[in-house]
Amino acid sequence: MSLQSQLRNINIMKLKYKDTNKTYSQILVSEARRFTNILQKYIDKFYLDYDPVVYERTYGLYNSIYPEDIADVEINDSQIIIKIKRDEGSFGQSMFNDSNVDLMWLLNDGYKVKKNVWFSNIEYFGYRDGFHFIEKAVNEFKRTNKYNLSIEVHRPLIYYG
Repeated sequence: MSLQSQLRNINIMKLKYKDTNKTYSQILVSEARRFTNILQKYIDKFYLDYDPVVYERTYGLYNSIYPEDIADVEINDSQIIIKIKRDEGSFGQSMFNDSNVDLMWLLNDGYKVKKNVWFSNIEYFGYRDGFHFIEKAVNEFKRTNKYNLSIEVHRPLIYYG
C-alpha cells in the first residue's frame, strides 16, 4: 500500500500527536491560526508604518484573513493542506480599469506602473516597494515551529504571467 493511500485512510481527527494529548487535527488548526495571527501582525505593522496624507484608507486588507474550518483540511499525496481564506476586503477595484486587484499580493510584492504617465514616478501612486509581510510571516512561523511543519505559499499567476 502506498504512502498516499495510507495517509488518505488516517483519521486525523482522532490520531494523537506523540507526547501530547492533542490530535493532529487540533495541532493543524492551532498552527493555521498561529500562522494567521503572525501574518496579521505583519499586516498591522504595514498599516502602522505608513500614514497616507492625500487619501483615506479603506482598511480592506486589515483583518480579511482567517483559517478555514478543520473540515476543509485536504490530504493530497504526501501533504496535508490547510488553506488560509480571505474575505472580499482583501480585494479591491483597480483605479485604471474595471478589474479587481489582489491587495494582499499587490502590497506584499509592491508595484510599478509600466506606462509612461504623469504619476508613474510618484511613490505610493505610481510605484510602491513591497512590504513582504507574507515572507516575514512564513519566516517567523518556520523559526517558531515546534511541530516541524512546512509551509508553502502559492502566488496567484495573474500578476506573474
